[in-house]
Amino acid sequence: MTESAQQVEEPVAREEDGPPPRRPLHARLRPVGAMVLVTAAFFALCLAQSWRQVWNADTANVTLQGWDLIHGQVLLHGWWSTDVNFYTFDLPVYALSVLVFGLGSTAPHVAGAVLYTLTFLAACWLAKGRSQGVASWLRVAMVAMFMTTALWVGAGVVTVMIVPDHSATICFFLVAYVLYDRFADRRWAPWAMLVVLTLGQISDLSTRYVLVPSLLVVWAIEHLRARRLRTPETRLAIAAVLSVGVSYGLRTAMIHLGAYYLAKANTGLAPISTWHWHFTGTWESLFTLFGVDVTNFPGGTAFRTSITFIGGFALVCGVLSVLHTLIRWRRVENADRLLTTAVIIYLAAYEFSTVGVPGGGGGYEFVGVIAMSAVLSARTFASLRPLRLPVYRVAGTAVAALAALVFLVSGTGLFQGTVPSQLKPLGAWLEQHNLTYGLAEYWNASPVTVYTGGRVAVRPILTEPGGFIPRTWNARSQWFDATKNDATFVIAGPEQGANLTVAQAEGSFGKPAAVYNVDGFAIMVYDYNLLTKGSPAILGPGD
Repeated sequence: MTESAQQVEEPVAREEDGPPPRRPLHARLRPVGAMVLVTAAFFALCLAQSWRQVWNADTANVTLQGWDLIHGQVLLHGWWSTDVNFYTFDLPVYALSVLVFGLGSTAPHVAGAVLYTLTFLAACWLAKGRSQGVASWLRVAMVAMFMTTALWVGAGVVTVMIVPDHSATICFFLVAYVLYDRFADRRWAPWAMLVVLTLGQISDLSTRYVLVPSLLVVWAIEHLRARRLRTPETRLAIAAVLSVGVSYGLRTAMIHLGAYYLAKANTGLAPISTWHWHFTGTWESLFTLFGVDVTNFPGGTAFRTSITFIGGFALVCGVLSVLHTLIRWRRVENADRLLTTAVIIYLAAYEFSTVGVPGGGGGYEFVGVIAMSAVLSARTFASLRPLRLPVYRVAGTAVAALAALVFLVSGTGLFQGTVPSQLKPLGAWLEQHNLTYGLAEYWNASPVTVYTGGRVAVRPILTEPGGFIPRTWNARSQWFDATKNDATFVIAGPEQGANLTVAQAEGSFGKPAAVYNVDGFAIMVYDYNLLTKGSPAILGPGD
């Protein structure tokens, strides 16, 4: 070989051995732009679905907490929360929504749509894994399809979007699993895991009882069996253990500084004698969560039958994906193992703990199973051999995306009527008649406050002979201070079976000076401050 030939070949060899050329900027930004458009469309259609539904007192109280948060009550001093507060995720989103749109009917709808969209983005991040190109878009489309089956004709929109009840907590799960699956070898990963798990446990204790154990179980199975301990995943497992102590310490410090009261969660072991109905209740709740009509299977009408079959399709895919992971445990990735383990722990925790309830009404306790099942199903079915062929990948992506679009659009005002609120016109009537501070049972109190932008304040109570007890479930102690507030009316339901009847109100406050019947409600007006009849609040065990 001549010297000139060597000079020609050497640069070529160096060029082949070097790093691959960087893709042009526009080529790298194209997928980002496409995902932004997908996210915007997903959010817009979620908002359209949310807009036609009615939010309840739980949503209203979180909105009021957000209102206090942006007005300087950072630790929510004086608030009596339920056994979850969603302080580190849902609540800031509601606060931002109130900051932008003001206290009113718009903010809760926007906050719910934002939270479900963020859950969708976290689900796509985990489902995508290390796939690229059309393969990644197939997984995104499948996540969208499975997550929106619950929104077919708006069937599950209240559970997954409108009521802040564990649904957005799943974002902590998904982000933690991304860290474990894709970034375990990064130096910052243990610190990121510690932060995510600590914030999750402050927000919702299901993070402590489901997310942390799922990480430790998967780590233990993989590492103790192989007797390998010095791995990047071990550092994340240690961070998971430490997060429990850190979250306890942080919550203790918050209480010392005057933060909100948190009711003790039902985390005890259920008596063995109740396990039989816990078992049936768990499965009924799971079917109901996915929209499957277990009482009148498949449904009394064609409309209801369609909900059953579409929800049942998502549920069957989820079950098959769990079985696939269990059978092929050693061949699947960590993300699949984590999701499968979390689903099993979620259902087992509901089955064997005192949180379970008879029948199919407890699915909201493990509503995160919908998103986890969607991710696991997308990862499982996208990896099937036929869908590895380019032409089938493109077709599968188109079909899944179209199905998601249909599910989302079907629940909007284009095809479904808007559910009217009885409390919105009631609030307007109270404001028109200058009745600005009053009392009611829980479900009729805070929604009126939010609908009127705080111009009419209605506080939740429990009646007793000769007076009342403040309802310490998502309420604030300052509301019942008779030296600062003057309550002059009671909202009662005149019909039998109402949570607060006219007779109960009269037994607590006496005969009213005037009574007005407004849209089925009895507005009982008094000539003295009703808060003077209040007994001290009764608080159960706290955290």
